[in-house]
Amino acid sequence: MVSLELTPEQVAVAKMARDWASREVAPRIHDLDRARRFERGFLDDMAKLQFLGICIPEAYGGAGLDYVSLGLACEELEYVDTHLRVILSVHVGLNSMTLLSWGNEDQKRRFLVPQARGERIASYGLTEPDAGSDAVGIRTTAVRKRDRYVLNGEKTWISLGDVADQFLVIAWTAGSAPSSSSGSGPGSARTPSRRSGGSWPETPADSTWATSSCPSRTGWERKARASGSPCSPSRTVATRWPPVPPA
Repeated sequence: MVSLELTPEQVAVAKMARDWASREVAPRIHDLDRARRFERGFLDDMAKLQFLGICIPEAYGGAGLDYVSLGLACEELEYVDTHLRVILSVHVGLNSMTLLSWGNEDQKRRFLVPQARGERIASYGLTEPDAGSDAVGIRTTAVRKRDRYVLNGEKTWISLGDVADQFLVIAWTAGSAPSSSSGSGPGSARTPSRRSGGSWPETPADSTWATSSCPSRTGWERKARASGSPCSPSRTVATRWPPVPPA
């Protein structure tokens, strides 16, 4: 018979998330949202509490907890403000857990470990202006050029896109199915997304990769191999956050 009771460890995780968010975030989130400002200090706190690697094994820098603990943390953080849960969904769920599942050992050591420790912030680039989140409809390409992939494309509504250090970017290769390559912050041009509503503190951004190149050993080829790698862009655009509010 399966027990649906939470373990003492799971209860402690939920309480820790609830206490921190109610103490540190709740009193400030109204003003931060009105100012359209992201508080980087929240990420630092979440790293110290091991939320940024909550279900990543300890061998890779994480807390080594189970997925129920991840769900409980998400629930408690969402209760205070949705952008806190978005951080876990994107940094942990979409990027880090992809690395954990599909990355080789070298990629895990170089990219997953600092993400799980909160030393580097991760994002995930799927959504595009003309395709939404339909992976089959995207237009971004990753073309193999000797020992590198040349990445061309545009992404939009990328949560944490304006503060992330490492990106997992979904793109088409020369094959018949979509695969992925990755790039760190310096390898992309990012502009804050001028959205009309929603959660401003999650720092959504629009990103353009204009003939950026990434080492092939860190990209995804025929088989799913995840990574995050420095890319050499043809251009770099400096951005500021928040954007100027519309008049």
